[in-house]
Amino acid sequence: MLFDSHAHLDMLTDDTEELVRIVAGEFACGLSAIVQVSTDPDIHSNIYSSLVRQNRNIYYACGLTHAFSGDIREGLGKITDIVRSGQVCAIGETGLDYSRGVDPEAVLRQKNLFEEQMLIARMSGLPVIVHTRDAAADTLAMLDRYPDVRGVAHCFTGDAGFAAALVERGWMISFSGIVTFSSAGDLRNTAASLPDDCLLVETDAPFLSPVPFRGQPNLPSRVVHTAALLAEIRGVSLEALAALTAENGRRLFGRNGAACGVSS
Repeated sequence: MLFDSHAHLDMLTDDTEELVRIVAGEFACGLSAIVQVSTDPDIHSNIYSSLVRQNRNIYYACGLTHAFSGDIREGLGKITDIVRSGQVCAIGETGLDYSRGVDPEAVLRQKNLFEEQMLIARMSGLPVIVHTRDAAADTLAMLDRYPDVRGVAHCFTGDAGFAAALVERGWMISFSGIVTFSSAGDLRNTAASLPDDCLLVETDAPFLSPVPFRGQPNLPSRVVHTAALLAEIRGVSLEALAALTAENGRRLFGRNGAACGVSS
């Protein structure tokens, strides 16, 4: 049973009833869990009540991304309130993205958002979901400021050296459909060499559909294609890879193996 460690279910449709039907269909395809990553705290109540509270196999994370354009104090206040409610299993996604240039003012804003959410994670004891693009040095520097905080570098596209540095710091690494692309040979080599206990798999749905669906809107059930590729390059069965990454996901995000905020 596969564990999709990162999806944006709220971006699949604006219709709540349709979303509930879609998610039910996704679980019928063999998923054991989905981590719903909300990047807009204003939709929290609707997503939590319509999806998370109704399904113990949906884990819930909420945070402000590097691209958050609203008032930082107001946004962080909302995230803090959501965390205090006990309804989340992780902070994020947050992090640093320099892929579109390194404007000093934008970089400072990204760093401030990232650091404030690392502080929330430290105080709450929750893991952090980190987005990092072309920002390895600054990302590692931030992690070193908070050595007691753990989490995952999601949708990893960095090099082997960056991956090794993350593993050394006790962080997990998650691979998306990008690893199935024909241009991703170096990334596959990195994925093949990682220790078992730091590996996760994700869709980042509705983005980054794996081959053979590249270019189409993604769905959590398509994590099977990414998992199958990872199993092949690591020399294990799909079943073994699924069990390993599901256990890693529960260990990072779960409390006693169950989604947070949902009664057994």
